[in-house]
Amino acid sequence: MFANDNNGKFLWKVPVTDGGSRDPNNQKTFVHFMAVTNEIGTPKVLACPSDPQKSPVTDWALFNGNNNHCSYFVGYESDETLPQSMLSGDRNIRGVANNQTCGAWKGAMGGSITPTSEWDETMHQNAGNICLGDGSVQMLNTASLRKQAKASDLDNGNNHSRFLIERG
Repeated sequence: MFANDNNGKFLWKVPVTDGGSRDPNNQKTFVHFMAVTNEIGTPKVLACPSDPQKSPVTDWALFNGNNNHCSYFVGYESDETLPQSMLSGDRNIRGVANNQTCGAWKGAMGGSITPTSEWDETMHQNAGNICLGDGSVQMLNTASLRKQAKASDLDNGNNHSRFLIERG
């Protein structure tokens, strides 16, 4: 819904001054979800029931400020016009770090989901959910994640995303 109201751009590609979450000085993952509180309704849905490290809250004031209540990454390279692009998904992809420059917008830093990425065991027993640009959600095992990474990549073998880690 946000992209429909913003010329096809997802919230992390729209500057904070225009109601989005694009801010090179504050790229913590929870910030991107704060920009769409009206569409989400409750922050409770942002903590996956299978995620033992994140606790659900029902108040946006409690959600705001840190990543403690969010289980999902955001796909910086996702695009409404590309239905197979990765919009969001479970955070349990092994070995990612938010230390790579991303071409989504000036100053964007993210981690890569590549054809060699894999799920770890912390959630869904080495599997995870991915929300695609067309709005569908897919439960993927590691082999399917790798196929999705290849299918959704547009430019350089990386699907740059912002993960729930505070470095980079």
